[in-house]
Amino acid sequence: MNGASLADTRMAVASHPDHPDFIDLVPGSLRRQWREQGLYSGLDLFSSFYRLALQQPRALAVADAEHSLDYQQLLERALSLAHALGQQGVVAGDVVAVNLANGWQACALDLAVAALGAVVLPFPIGRKKRESRSLLQRSRAKALVCSRWVGETDYGALIDELAEQLPALRIRILQGQAREGWLDLDRLWDGPRLAFEPGRIDADGPARLIASSGSESEPKLVAYSHNGLLGGQAAYLDSLSRSDAPVRALFCVPLASPFGSLATSCVMAAQGGALVTLPRFDPDEVLRAVVRHQVTHLYAGPNMVDLLLASPLLQQAPWSGSSLALEAIISGGSALSAETARGVQRLLGCRLIQSYGSADGVACHTALDDPASVLVASVGKPDPRVVGIRIVDEQQQALPMGEVGEIWALGPMTPLCYYGAPELNQSARAPGGWVKTGDKGRLDAQGRLQVVGRKSDVILRKGIKVNAGELEMLLHEHPQVLDVAVVAVPRAGGESWVQACVVLRDPGQGLSLEVVNHFLQHQIGLERFKWPDAVSLHPAFPLAPSGKVDKATLRDELSRNSMNQSVSPVTLSAAPILDILTGVERAGVLRAAIELKVFDGLAEQAASAATLARELGTSERGMRILLSALAGLGLLQVGGDGRYALNDLSRRYLLSESLQYVGGLAQVYSADLMWETFRDFKSAVIAGKSTLAQNIEADDHPYWQEFSAGIESTSRTTARRVVALLDEWTARQARLRILDVACGNGIYGFTFAQKYPQAQVTGLDWPSVASVTEGFARQFGVAERARVIGGDIFSVEIPGQYELVIMSQILHHFDPERCRQLIARARAVLAPGGKLLISDFMTTAIDPALDPLPRLFAAQMLGLTDCGDTYAVSFIQSLLLEQGFTEVKAQPLKGLPIHCLVASAPA
Repeated sequence: MNGASLADTRMAVASHPDHPDFIDLVPGSLRRQWREQGLYSGLDLFSSFYRLALQQPRALAVADAEHSLDYQQLLERALSLAHALGQQGVVAGDVVAVNLANGWQACALDLAVAALGAVVLPFPIGRKKRESRSLLQRSRAKALVCSRWVGETDYGALIDELAEQLPALRIRILQGQAREGWLDLDRLWDGPRLAFEPGRIDADGPARLIASSGSESEPKLVAYSHNGLLGGQAAYLDSLSRSDAPVRALFCVPLASPFGSLATSCVMAAQGGALVTLPRFDPDEVLRAVVRHQVTHLYAGPNMVDLLLASPLLQQAPWSGSSLALEAIISGGSALSAETARGVQRLLGCRLIQSYGSADGVACHTALDDPASVLVASVGKPDPRVVGIRIVDEQQQALPMGEVGEIWALGPMTPLCYYGAPELNQSARAPGGWVKTGDKGRLDAQGRLQVVGRKSDVILRKGIKVNAGELEMLLHEHPQVLDVAVVAVPRAGGESWVQACVVLRDPGQGLSLEVVNHFLQHQIGLERFKWPDAVSLHPAFPLAPSGKVDKATLRDELSRNSMNQSVSPVTLSAAPILDILTGVERAGVLRAAIELKVFDGLAEQAASAATLARELGTSERGMRILLSALAGLGLLQVGGDGRYALNDLSRRYLLSESLQYVGGLAQVYSADLMWETFRDFKSAVIAGKSTLAQNIEADDHPYWQEFSAGIESTSRTTARRVVALLDEWTARQARLRILDVACGNGIYGFTFAQKYPQAQVTGLDWPSVASVTEGFARQFGVAERARVIGGDIFSVEIPGQYELVIMSQILHHFDPERCRQLIARARAVLAPGGKLLISDFMTTAIDPALDPLPRLFAAQMLGLTDCGDTYAVSFIQSLLLEQGFTEVKAQPLKGLPIHCLVASAPA
């Protein structure tokens, strides 16, 4: 191989005068540790490909719609192009932008740029003038290789119009029709070849800039090293094949997209596999290529998968699956449904893989043997060879398993930095190199990651955040829905509504908003404020280059049709009123099922009414009617054989062994006292207070012992969230004396004590509750650091001082003056600098229809007390300031109808 030596052009990236922005935000000690563990090979991208080309010169490297190249042929063309780029002045650290359709040329360009130690910036074709200017300006690209024509747009002319705004762009190369001032790409493949010397390029140096989709703002430029691509990203692919044979991967998405970065650098340069590409996505052409090239792995956006399954070709041979090599379809970016997973298995004979990833440096996927239920509910277990996951709260403290917070990522694939964006490096990266994704998620008991909200999925409606991704995932479960996209549609006056855009499996059936919201309420159990305001039906969705729904285009279409409308699209129906009036039956049915342990009886397997009646000791008729009613409420599912089984909702919340169990609340909300209260609620409204013979404010009312036991499960969940709010402050306290006022089961104080060994807890409540409280102290293992004082919380003597006073679910029982007295008592026993923590149902200024629970709770207080109420957050804040508290902070507990206020006593 003749030509210029790499040594003539190579220079250290760190000293490149025009590119000082390539920095590594991951500590060098971590990078060295990953290299010592064998997670990094230490080879640069081209050296790795070069080695494989020498080992398997005749193996297929890339096949597109017109050509197939083996490793030797691709190596030769890449080295010829590298020589030509070097002759034009491209050196190590320079950015070379590439705007080509999928094909062997795009792959060869990736490799040619890597051979020079330069940095490739691919971006999908179809970018408009503003976005092209932004990418080329911010990257300070020295060279651009692009197609002359993109549809009817002369892209070469578009770039020439921007010439004065792109002073760094010195080298322009066109594929296609020639243009003055541009080099011809087709003439650069067969010239002299670069004399490449393996191992001369720093594997920790930059190799690729990945441009984000730009759905939130201008695209970000994320810098990846050779090690990050060949080590971390390539390891993402390792568990996707059961065979040792080289993979053949077909990418339906552009190779220039973040998902496409797995192609040349990982499938070929790291694994020695073959790429199959098509210039554009066409379902029938993709399926034909799968057969023709015996593709083993297909990478496609979720909407592309549904379009593949809808192709009439699947009704023809050879689509029995037996003659296909296809092992898996890998998809991500939005929710995948169980129905889509089953369709992939049935029609293509392979597995569907749910993938979660972003250009910012996170990648995770489900496993080949995961069932459909896991596929829909999670994105699999994070692989430490790729990236580790941490879930953090708003104070950037790690959350326990099961808690929802922001997803942070750090591992071998973590990128170097955001290129040319110090403000992003400051805001989106944390100490130690962690990437703040902005997405919300949790880790379940099996260590699987569940993504519950993408940062780009949040819709703000009347002050409430609606998670579009969550709603899409739930609507995918409707049997009539083939595909769904949820968007915010602007309305006249600046308001927006949440619109569910739906593609139906059978367009002839139709689907109304009323049917959709009935499904969300009764089959899913979704809170009312998350329901869509409108439903529109579509034959298909426009797709972005990434394979995702092009929501911007969809939103524009919907906006044009809706801006002149002045009425809500919601169809009036009596259904919500009937749901309210049947509340007695609903609560009674659920309470009976909980007391009979029906859900626990179905934990292991489905059962008929007769079988369950024998096991639980009821009449067969009674059990049959109860099970049917539970199915009608969406709490059970019934099969064609008449057997009943748990669904996701009941398995999570109504199995007594579940960490999210809420069945204990039946003792609270459907207690006999509640039936009596609301049987004649009219009398309470007329009187303005409880008309019970003995309301719950009576001394030592027997209801409180039942209440303390019934709220155990929900108290545990809320307590963990509350404790996390104060973690940073609590960890600094050498001494932590806690007073839990009206402690009930004591779980709030005991959760603090369980986590912090310096904590001592004093519980304050009626004497009859003491045995319950003491039992929980033993259960939490803190009995030696806990005591209970029995008496009236307004008058009993409170000995000593405390660093923390907790008032959880107390103030709503009393009138404003009594609330003031309680807060004053807390202030009196707090040590200087101590904290008062109030957790309660509270109202805010948002639309009551979007936040009904605190209002209903106020009705409960009217029926049960003489003066209780649900107070506004602002009112409680004013009481705290009045008593001399400082640093008063309010924090809603997301997913719960509860606010927390934390206030400090003066030091």
